[in-house]
Amino acid sequence: MLHYQLSNEELATFNLYAQMRTQRQYAVAIFEAHTEEEKNSILRELWILAIQSGAIEEDIPLAAVKSGLELTHTPVVMALSKKQPMRNRLFHNFQGKVLNQALSLALECFAISQKRKYEECRSNHFIDCHHWWHKISNNT
Repeated sequence: MLHYQLSNEELATFNLYAQMRTQRQYAVAIFEAHTEEEKNSILRELWILAIQSGAIEEDIPLAAVKSGLELTHTPVVMALSKKQPMRNRLFHNFQGKVLNQALSLALECFAISQKRKYEECRSNHFIDCHHWWHKISNNT
């Protein structure tokens, strides 16, 4: 299984999308520039980022709606499956259209969890959030 290491620029773009500070097309363009094997590796890394950001199972149906996916689409079914820990649920070798659906789901789970984390940070009496990834410049 290949492990593709995201560059700092790629990682920043995914974070900017999760923070609603850049358009989805830029995150998708990064993904589309890679081979299918690399895409699966990027998907796994993005899913881990979403989980580390605080994505929870309850985020998955909303992420599916935001992605234009039905609850019956393969990545959504797998993400909701209780057969594995949530962290490992999108660790499969997806192909073609299903791989793109999995990316959409992971991106939206990441965005939902980032929004919640930012709102929690702000509500805990911080004037501004202290997380470095919430301070990434759009020029990165």
